Amino acid sequence: MKAPFNILKEHGYFAKKELGQNFLIDPSSSEMIIRKACIKQGSRIIEIGSGLGSMTFAASKKADMVYGIEKDKRLIPVLEKEIEAQNIKNIKIIQNDILKTDIKKLLAVGKENYIIGNLPYNISSQIIFKTVQYKKQIKKCVFMLQKELAERIISKKGSKNYGRISVVLNYHAQIKKLASFASHLFYPKPKVDSVVIEITFKNHYNIKAKDEALFHEIVKASFGQRRKTIKNSIGKIVQDKSALEDIFKQADIKPDSRAENISTDSYVKITNIFCDKGIQKTKS
Repeated sequence: MKAPFNILKEHGYFAKKELGQNFLIDPSSSEMIIRKACIKQGSRIIEIGSGLGSMTFAASKKADMVYGIEKDKRLIPVLEKEIEAQNIKNIKIIQNDILKTDIKKLLAVGKENYIIGNLPYNISSQIIFKTVQYKKQIKKCVFMLQKELAERIISKKGSKNYGRISVVLNYHAQIKKLASFASHLFYPKPKVDSVVIEITFKNHYNIKAKDEALFHEIVKASFGQRRKTIKNSIGKIVQDKSALEDIFKQADIKPDSRAENISTDSYVKITNIFCDKGIQKTKS
C-alpha cells in the first residue's frame, strides 16, 4: 500500500480532525498488532474505522470475513478499489457511524468474533462501553487508544486515573497491553502517543453482579462527582437514604470513602446488597 499522505494527496483529501483521523504510516505495524492479538484463523472480525485499510488488510488474512465500519464516505471508494486490486474476497466495507451500527447483526454464530480498530480519540470511551453490550458474543477487542485513556483503563484502585471505565472493564474483562506507538508513526501526527490494548471478556467472575444494569448505574453515579463521598454520590439514586448506612456496613465500606478508593468487587457487593434488600432507586 502507498503511504497515507500519498493516498490522500492523490484524491485531493485531507484527514478530518473531527473524525479523529490519524492513520498508521507503516502497514507492518498493523500486521504486528494482529499477530500479537492471537486471533484464531477463520474468525469473524469487525473493524471500527477502516480508514485507509492498513489494519483491514492485515485482519483479512485471519478472518472468514472482515466487516469494516467507516463513517467517512470519501474513503469507501478508495478502500473498495484497493480491495479489488488485491483480489480480496473476505472484506466488506460498511459506511456508517459505529455508535449507530447494530453490531449484533454482523457477529457470526459458531465462530469466534473479534472487534478491532484504531479508535477516534473523541469517542473511544463510548465505543468501548458499546462493545460491553455484546460481551457474550465477542471473544475479545483489540483497540488502539490514546495513551491517556489506556492508562485510565488499566489503572488500579487508589490511583488518580482510576475511574468509571477502569471499574466497568475490570469487572467484565481481562485487560492486556499489547504495544505502544509514538505519535510520529501516524499521519497526521497527533499530539499524544497511542497504546494498543486487548480486552478479553470474562466467562467467570470473582463476584457476579445480580443486576449488571444496576451495577453500571451505581458505578456511573459514584464517579459522577469524584470529590463527593460514596454516600453522597450513591445517595442521589436511592429513594430511602436511611438504608445507605446498612449497605456500606454490609459491604465493609466507609461511607466517607471516595469513588477512586473502592474496588470493583466492592461495587459489585453494593449492587448485590441493593438487589437483596429490594432497595428502590429514585426515578430518573
